Amino acid sequence: MIGSCHPLDAAPVARWRGEAPAAGGIGRPVRAGWPATPGFTLVEMAITLAIAAVLAAISVTMLHGVKSRKNYASAVSGIEAAIEVVRADSFGNDHSTVFVVNQTTGQYWGIEDDADNFSLATFNPATPAPAPDRLLVNGTLGGSAAFGPSNGYGHSLPQPFSPVPANNPCTFCAGSSNPPYGAITFSGGDGTTFTGSPSQRGSFTVQNTASDGGGGTTTIAIVGMTGAIGTFQG
Repeated sequence: MIGSCHPLDAAPVARWRGEAPAAGGIGRPVRAGWPATPGFTLVEMAITLAIAAVLAAISVTMLHGVKSRKNYASAVSGIEAAIEVVRADSFGNDHSTVFVVNQTTGQYWGIEDDADNFSLATFNPATPAPAPDRLLVNGTLGGSAAFGPSNGYGHSLPQPFSPVPANNPCTFCAGSSNPPYGAITFSGGDGTTFTGSPSQRGSFTVQNTASDGGGGTTTIAIVGMTGAIGTFQG
C-alpha cells in the first residue's frame, strides 16, 4: 500500500560495533551514550613501567652479585689448586719447590727449585724460574679477589691449625727480604719453611672486595713441620 512502511524501517538508526549482522540481518547495536571499552590510563601505564624498571634494576644487581661470587670462588679454587700442586711435586719427587706470592698484585708462582738455590731477594717475576729450575704453576687472583683484609683471618684458627699465625693477609710476606713478595719452600720430608717470621708456619687470606658480592674471606694455612694445608672460611 502506498504510504505504508515496514516496522523495521521506522526503527531508530543504530551505530554498529563493527560486528557482522546476525542471521536475519540484525546485529548488536551500540547505542549512543554507552560506555567505551575500558583500557589503561596514562597514570596506570606510568606506574606499570616504574615497577618494571625497579624489578629490572634488582635483577641486574643480583646478577652482578652472582657473577662476583662466582669469580671469587674461581680465584680461590685456582690458588688452592696451585699450592697443592707445588706441595705435591716436592713430596712426590723429593726435591724443593717454592710457592711465591705478590701480596699487592695478587700474582703467584710455583717453582721447582732444581738448582736448590732459590732466593726471594733476587726473585724476578719476569723470569721466575731460570734454568735449570722449572715453572710449575702461575696465576693471578683477579676480579674482586685480593689478598686481605689487613687483619687476615681476624682471630685464632681452629685446631690443629691454631699455632699458625693468621693476623695478616700474608704472614710470610711481612718482613720478607723482598716485599711485597713472600715465599713458602716445600722440602719434601725435610719440612716447610717460610720467609719472614715465624719461619715454621704461615698463612695467607683472600677476600672478596666486591660491594655486591656478599663479602667473605678464605684463609689458607700451612704447617711447617708436615706441610699440611688447611682452608678456613671467614
